[in-house]
Amino acid sequence: MRAIPDVVYVLDSGGRFTYLNDAVRRLGWDPARLIGRHFTTIVHPEDAPKVSREEVLPVLCGQATGPDGAPKLFDERRSGDRMTRNLELRLLAGNACIEGDPSAWALGSINAFGEVNAVGFSMPELRGAPGGTIGVIRDVTLRRVNEDALKRDLRAREVLLREIHHRVKNNLQVVSSLLNLQQHAVEDAHAQAVFLECQTQIQSMAMVHEQIYQRAELDGVSAAGYVESLVRYLAGVYEAEWRGIAMAVDHKGELKLDLDSAIPAAIIVNELVSNAFKHAFPDGRKGEIRVRIDLSTAGEAIIEVSDDGVGFAASKAAKKANAPRSLGLDLVQALARQLRGELGFRDREGGGSTCLLRFKPLLREGPLEAVD
Repeated sequence: MRAIPDVVYVLDSGGRFTYLNDAVRRLGWDPARLIGRHFTTIVHPEDAPKVSREEVLPVLCGQATGPDGAPKLFDERRSGDRMTRNLELRLLAGNACIEGDPSAWALGSINAFGEVNAVGFSMPELRGAPGGTIGVIRDVTLRRVNEDALKRDLRAREVLLREIHHRVKNNLQVVSSLLNLQQHAVEDAHAQAVFLECQTQIQSMAMVHEQIYQRAELDGVSAAGYVESLVRYLAGVYEAEWRGIAMAVDHKGELKLDLDSAIPAAIIVNELVSNAFKHAFPDGRKGEIRVRIDLSTAGEAIIEVSDDGVGFAASKAAKKANAPRSLGLDLVQALARQLRGELGFRDREGGGSTCLLRFKPLLREGPLEAVD
């Protein structure tokens, strides 16, 4: 017992020390001077009420806690699944440990085993008296200090990452504003359209960074969150309400993507919705654009953009006759390949068109309703 580096203690039924090995000297206590004194002598006063039988058990009287809800007590006397394990509390240091500061404390992890004879040896001094406690205290001060340092470092890194995303978002919005100014400085209609496309693409990337900045987690971004923001933005850019074009975003759950997936997906949605605004509703035609976010039975992310406009065949013919070639669909297909996904276009029965993107999401959380 003297050779064990952890503190081994024995308490009588009243919570007083009847034995301590020499390891307690590392906390600045003389084991001989602690014999007969209550265990709270070495426990921080703020923690003592949380770990003492006489404080805790009256509060729980009549309650069925079960093994998982059983309290962790320094003076534990139970055994089996309900005995105290991994109780972490502050321990007062003796004067010999920290000179002139008896209230200084360290952290300890205590394994207290109930029933005196549960450890396999008899204690004559407790014979005929109620059971006491035998426990082991392992000093985990260094581990706790390191954990606290890691937590502080992690918080600092999170603040830095949030600031980076915030600055990236602001810078992208500045670029978008500059493009907007340049758009009004040119008179050619096609050049203005190109400036507008670039502006919306940059804005779609800025919204991804904004979502990451605003969320509590930094490991991914909510696809539904930034798609809804992007659709509202595009509805304003293309005057959806004035043109009588309704917008809708359907999602069954929370799909989370990392930054490498979220930005290509955002640009794809931007291009598809923009194309629908520009080509699906010619000559004042009214209708609806709908974006759906789901998860397939194979675990693939699904982003679907559909409309009830004139359809691909009619809009493609109109574009070929009236406007120079656009890089929009080429960009969408290139980004789909980057996501290692599948991209499909089709006309809908009764009018309109649908574009469906399927890819394996890198991050996913929450139950999504599986669809075909």
